Amino acid sequence: EYTARINYEHTTLDLTAIPEDRDAIVRVIGADNLTVGDNLVYIKVTSSDLTQTRTYTITVTRDGNPSNDLEQIIVNGDVVNGEMEPSFPQDNVTDYTYRIRNDYTQVNLDAVAESERAIVTGTGIISLDEGDNITPITVTAEDGGIKTYNINLYRLHSNYLKSLTTSEGDVDGFIKTISDYDISVANDVKSITILGIAEDPNATVGGNGTYAIRPGDNSILITVNSVDGELRKYHITVNREVSNNNYLSKLKVAEGTMVPEFDRETNEYTLDVIDTV
Repeated sequence: EYTARINYEHTTLDLTAIPEDRDAIVRVIGADNLTVGDNLVYIKVTSSDLTQTRTYTITVTRDGNPSNDLEQIIVNGDVVNGEMEPSFPQDNVTDYTYRIRNDYTQVNLDAVAESERAIVTGTGIISLDEGDNITPITVTAEDGGIKTYNINLYRLHSNYLKSLTTSEGDVDGFIKTISDYDISVANDVKSITILGIAEDPNATVGGNGTYAIRPGDNSILITVNSVDGELRKYHITVNREVSNNNYLSKLKVAEGTMVPEFDRETNEYTLDVIDTV
């Protein structure tokens, strides 16, 4: 009995068996279609007079597939290779980052190995904190070789407002994910103060302050810039009621005397002028 070892790429044992008697018959059995692991290859030598047969046995061990590479990263059912930093996969790179919206508090992480015989562990439902979430994915090759990928599921910090208030009028049903709001105020309101408070205290809010408003629509923009540099905009339209004032503030004539004296509540007057006018 003998032993031999071949690598995964080979499925056939290439051998040469030469008999001492060149007229003897040599037959090789089992040298093709070798599977991973141990395979028995038989060499049968029959003497030229066909009276004697000798069998040689070779235990051929075919190595398993050495591939422990991943070919796909999947988040919530979508292949995200091109959206990762750096783009996935790269030779000799095992650390990658994938940025996820703040709305997600968990994701379903999956991965596909290059070899269907490799075993992948570390995938599944992953809970997310804001910022870094380093998730190791281990690939064990068929030949036992192990490679670990570190996937950083980076959940973006919030760029939402927690609240939005004004000095005049209510923000009707404020919901952080809704970006457009309408506020109506009376005509005698000439200014309005807007205050937006960020959900993340480390985010920067722009646009807070007091604004002079004209009758009709007035547009005000509030921005929230997260610590990751992600900008969100809230658009507020303040509608100041158009005046219904139809009074005169003053009525004067250049010549003559108007009776009675002007009063905003009086609608009728007489005017006496000299005959040269």
